[in-house]
This record gives sequence, C-alpha cells and structure tokens, in this order.
Amino acid sequence: MNRKLTMGRYIAGIPLFVLGAVLAAYVGTVPSAVCFLVLSLLEAVMIFRESRRLLDIRLLFALGWLLGIATACLKLSERSRTWGLLMWLVVGGFYFAVSAGQDGMRAYLRKKNASGRPQKSGVSKALYYRRVEQAIYIVAALGLGSFLAECIRFDFEIPILVRGVPHAYTAFHISGIHYFIVSLVFVHVLSLILFMKTEISKKKTILLAVLNVICFLVPVLLLSKFQVLIAAAMPLIVWTVIQKRFSNRTILLAFFTVLLLFTVMTVIVVSGRDYPEGYLQKIFKFKKADTPVYVQYPYMYIANNFENLNLLVEGHSCHTLGVRSLTPFLNMTGLKRLASVQAFMNVEHFQTALELSTLTIVYDIFQDFDLIGTLIFGVLLGMLCSLTEYKADEDRVWAYLLYAQLAVYMGLSFFTAWFSDATTWFWLIASTAIGIYCARKPFRKKEKA
Repeated sequence: MNRKLTMGRYIAGIPLFVLGAVLAAYVGTVPSAVCFLVLSLLEAVMIFRESRRLLDIRLLFALGWLLGIATACLKLSERSRTWGLLMWLVVGGFYFAVSAGQDGMRAYLRKKNASGRPQKSGVSKALYYRRVEQAIYIVAALGLGSFLAECIRFDFEIPILVRGVPHAYTAFHISGIHYFIVSLVFVHVLSLILFMKTEISKKKTILLAVLNVICFLVPVLLLSKFQVLIAAAMPLIVWTVIQKRFSNRTILLAFFTVLLLFTVMTVIVVSGRDYPEGYLQKIFKFKKADTPVYVQYPYMYIANNFENLNLLVEGHSCHTLGVRSLTPFLNMTGLKRLASVQAFMNVEHFQTALELSTLTIVYDIFQDFDLIGTLIFGVLLGMLCSLTEYKADEDRVWAYLLYAQLAVYMGLSFFTAWFSDATTWFWLIASTAIGIYCARKPFRKKEKA
C-alpha cells in the first residue's frame, strides 16, 4: 500500500468535498457539480495508481457516489431542493467512512500476510472446476424452471408482450421462486470463470454459449433494465479481476462491446415498457420541459435518489432502530405476511414521487440509526470490500461472485438501499453455498479429489 497516495486522497479529498458543499449552498449549481466531478476523477486516478486494478471496488464507489452527488447538484428538476448541513454530513461522512474502512482493512491484511499466504484447498483443480460447471447447470435449471413456472402462472403474458402497462414486470412475479430467476446472472459469471481457468471441449463450449444466451434473454423478456445491467456488468468485473494484466486495446474492445450490448438491450427494454406520451415528463418535472427524454431519464435515476434521501434527512421525526434493516429477513422467511409484522414494518417513506422509488445505499440505515449508524455502516462495508478483494486473489469462485456483487453495489451506491433488499442477501447466501459446494472434500470414493 502506498501510504503517500492514501494520505493524499484524504488531504485533497476532504477539503474538495467541503468546498463543493459550500459552493452548492452559496454560489451555484454548476460550480458545485464541477467541484465534485474533479474530486471523483482525482479519487479514481489516485486509487488506480495505488491498486493498478481497473475495476477496483474503491474506484467504482468513488465514481458512482461522487458523480452521483455531482449530478444531483445540477438541480435540473423542480423536485430538487437545497441540501442542509446534516445531508452533507451524511453523504460526505459515509463516503470517507467507507474509504477509511477499506484502507484500514487493506493495511491490516497486508501487514498480517507480508510473508505471503498459501492457498489451501481440499480438492484438485480438475474436481474444483468440474463442480463449478455443475453449479452452472444447477443455477440455470432452477432459474429457467422458475421462469417457466411464472410464465405458466400468468398464462405466458410475459412483460415484453404486454402493451400499455409500463410496470408489467412488477406484476409478473411469484414470491419466493423469483429469487432463482434473478440469480441467473451467476450463470454468466461462473461460465466466464470456467472458460478462463480450464480447458473446455468444443461440445461444452457450444452448450454453455447457448445456455448463456438463453439466460441473458430472460431479463430482456421481463423488461428488467437492472437485470440486463447486472448480466452485462458482473462478468466484465470478474474478467478484469482474473485477467489482472491486459492491453489498452483489449480494454477498449471489451468496454465498447459491453457498452453496445447494454445500449441495445436497454433500448429494447425501455421501448418495451410502452410509456404513455408525456408520462415521463410529468413524473420528472424538469425545469426546462423541452429537455430530451434521453437526458431526463438517466438524470432522474441518479439525482432523485439523493433527493429522496434529503427528504428523509429533513423530514424524519424518530428513527426506526432496525426495522428497515430487518426487512430482508422478514421477506425471505415469509413473516412479512403476518398482520403484527406488517404493522411493525409500516414505517413512513420519504419520496419525491410515488413512481420515483429508488434510493441510495444509506437511505434505510440512516432511517434506522441516524448519522452515527450510517458512519459505522460505512466503515464495516469498506472493510468487507477490502476483505473480498483480498480473498479474490486466492482464486476462489465465491470470492469472485462476491467481488462482482460488491463492485455493482458500490458502483451503483446512488441507486438503492442494497442491503435492505432480500435479493442481495439471497445472492450472498447463494454465493457462499456455491463456494462451499465447489471446495468441499470428496465424500464418495468414485469422486476423485
């Protein structure tokens, strides 16, 4: 770890953040946005120089969170409001708390293992990756089987075929089994790991290619923009972690390929939503009504999340002390159906509009435990990210899966309260289960170690 670069990030970063907040309050929107843009790029460059990892989790978090703040500072919508001191303490304190947790854990791990760390495994490489292949088929079978069950349940009225209903995806859902459908993204990541780590026969290559195409089409048929994004992003993230060294030409080729694929799929998904004329403009309430929809759409899906957080910070009267944090457990266990539990979970939501329901990663933790809880959460999350980066270097599937998830969560930290979502915890549990299955010792004589 380069201590000078690490300290330089705090010495330059904290004053720049304070300057951006002061400019937002007393000067204007554009200077403040420019200040946070400069800060995000400076942080990204310094993190990359230190780690030499293209998609370092810290780098993605710096870009996602700080560029999100920069976007929100523009105040292009009538739904935007001026942020107070507590709001700035929340968004700034969380950012530097995560950074402190990451840097502290990295320093501890490097000091502890300065002499090197042996890789331990109870199985041979051949058996390990044979189990990875088996995991691909298991995940695909569960996910595609669940998708078929939903199709049958809803008479094959797949969202992409339903016209005039922008939110058809929400209704196309069977509680419980839908977790397996959204977990189809693991098929792409596990397949990539298999291709990069072992020799695959031509027959299996064709089979896995077809299976990946089918799994990728599922979120498109469901018109899920987020699942399309995840399906494209997670393999790319894992590829950069495994590859480690790559040419600029390879980076550009991979980047533009994924960008093109994601753009095409997103256009299909958005057009398939069939929004009524004027619907988006009515929801977004841009100050300049003639602003193109392709500008309004991404802007609001970034900036309004911070505005929802600001409403919470300004409007909360008392904290819920863990109610929001318990939501994943209550959802996954089915306890949410109990009347007493529903009353327990009935807490006030602060949103600028009913349709604009996306939040930031700290929304629920702030609602539960205020600023102090947010800072503690930031430190713990930063420590987890650094620990995952460290374990990914040990070449284990579960670490790759967890790295990809955390990279997405931190890169899209402005988007939603990830750790209050049951799907996030289902993925974490599934990643652990896959890791245990692949690394377990043989329990049958015919299963060669």
